[in-house]
Amino acid sequence: MCEKEGCQDPAKCQQMRQKFLRINAMAIEKFGQHEYETLQKTFSDEGFGCINFSDHARKRTYIRAISETQIRTVITDGEVIEYHQNEYGTRKILLWGNIHLAKGQYRPIHIVLKKRKGETKWSIVTVYDPRSEAWRWNESFTERICFCE
Repeated sequence: MCEKEGCQDPAKCQQMRQKFLRINAMAIEKFGQHEYETLQKTFSDEGFGCINFSDHARKRTYIRAISETQIRTVITDGEVIEYHQNEYGTRKILLWGNIHLAKGQYRPIHIVLKKRKGETKWSIVTVYDPRSEAWRWNESFTERICFCE
């Protein structure tokens, strides 16, 4: 259930969530997991050379204090939690990882990757700590629960 303060239409938000969950689960199973496994293999062979960083992503990693080591961890050990492909062939993957900071302390990280039709490399669009909009996610930050604008 959407817990955003001031949600204008919680029933509509819940309806959108249910539809999204069905579509997303099928998309991950049919395409997203395979694409992620291919990316992981290429990344293990080539490292960051196989990925473009958008200017936005570079700024956000600095501002949000997310290191390349943390990004590497999410790319190699993370989980696909969302997968989208639009009518133009652009694909987006949302990765989740839980970064170990210290004994009993973890930081969730989300990485948004995009690949346009005809491109050979994935691009990191942005990286963030989903706790910044905790109301949008479930307790483990692995499932979107709010679809408010």
